[in-house]
Amino acid sequence: MRGSLARTWFLLRPTGRQFQDRPWDVLKIWEGGLSFVGGPLFAFAYLWWFCRKHNLSFLAFADICAPGFALGHAFGRVGCFLGGCCYGRECDLPWAIRFHPNGDIALLTPPSHPTQLYASVACLIIFFRLNSSQRRPHRPGEILLSYLILYGCWRFVEESLRRGATADVFCFGFTHMQVACLAAEPCCCCGCGAYAALRSRRL
Repeated sequence: MRGSLARTWFLLRPTGRQFQDRPWDVLKIWEGGLSFVGGPLFAFAYLWWFCRKHNLSFLAFADICAPGFALGHAFGRVGCFLGGCCYGRECDLPWAIRFHPNGDIALLTPPSHPTQLYASVACLIIFFRLNSSQRRPHRPGEILLSYLILYGCWRFVEESLRRGATADVFCFGFTHMQVACLAAEPCCCCGCGAYAALRSRRL
């Protein structure tokens, strides 16, 4: 469900004209177009609701879940690699790979960056970093914030190597996702700080 909602937003925003005549095509998740962005957004929303319902600390609970998000994302990017989506720009590196664009087996891209594997390795590194931090004393929300900042930084860099809808220049030379990363980083820091301050006052 989270992926479908993310797909709806992602497809309607840059390419909404394609779905004006047949809006129900947005729900055809078997044709691709699923976005990772919807996962964390709706997962955190549900997690907040669950913690509120059971009177649990959202930040402490999210700290427990954050390494799992990173690990799951690492395996998800392997799926992207096997599916041939989210590949990178042309390059002449020894590990460059040719992909079938849009799943068309009759076509092959030029040798390109396997950005899916780059992301998988990056997410694994983030997972081990978060897992190590979890074993040391930390403030509530610190692990979650580390996850958001580390992945946001990585995704900003990765966008310079990627091809596809998210890699189109949006404004000031930045892609859609780079702008989202720049906006999300301070929002995450302020949000976690505000929530921690509110909760400490209540306690």
